[in-house]
Amino acid sequence: MLLSLFRFPRVSVLRAPTGALQPRFFTTSSPVLKAAAASAGATKKAAAPKKKAAAKKTGAATKKAAAPKKPKVKELTRTQLKENAKPKRPLTSFVLYYQEHFTQHYTGSGDVTQAISEASKAWRAETDAVKETYRQKAAEKSKDYNKLKEEWEAKYKRPLSGYTKYIKSTIDRSKCATIQDASEQMKQLAAKWSTFTPQEKESWKTREL
Repeated sequence: MLLSLFRFPRVSVLRAPTGALQPRFFTTSSPVLKAAAASAGATKKAAAPKKKAAAKKTGAATKKAAAPKKPKVKELTRTQLKENAKPKRPLTSFVLYYQEHFTQHYTGSGDVTQAISEASKAWRAETDAVKETYRQKAAEKSKDYNKLKEEWEAKYKRPLSGYTKYIKSTIDRSKCATIQDASEQMKQLAAKWSTFTPQEKESWKTREL
């Protein structure tokens, strides 16, 4: 046979000796897992227990008693202070007489207009001597009013500037028949004012009108 003409080398197959180490594959069985879990649980129990967070206090307990609010005092403006302090005009002789007559004769019932009408009739019927007493009372109140008014103006009324005093003193009102005339004259006076020296302008501040 042709195959017998060719000689193939012998291949010897080595056999593993008996008792040789064989590879082992480890698998985790359920008993092993249970044992591991039990060990972990024991470790956690051994740790010190954490303190519980303190319970939050209620809003009523934490908030301090609110201090009583101070009432806000409304500050008056300069204009309001000025008007509040402005003295009232004095009463006339007839009004003074009417106040007394009304107090004496009006009982609280009836028409007020009728009471005023009756006071007017009574005033016209009074003698000159009686009327004079009320005129004197009104004159005294007028003096008091003028004094209070001067004090009020000195405190609240702004003084006139030198330029304003200059305009009021030199403007010719007879030539201010129209707005255009007044405007033209104001321009001329303003141009003249601009030529004044500082000393001349200062002198107008203290000048009395």
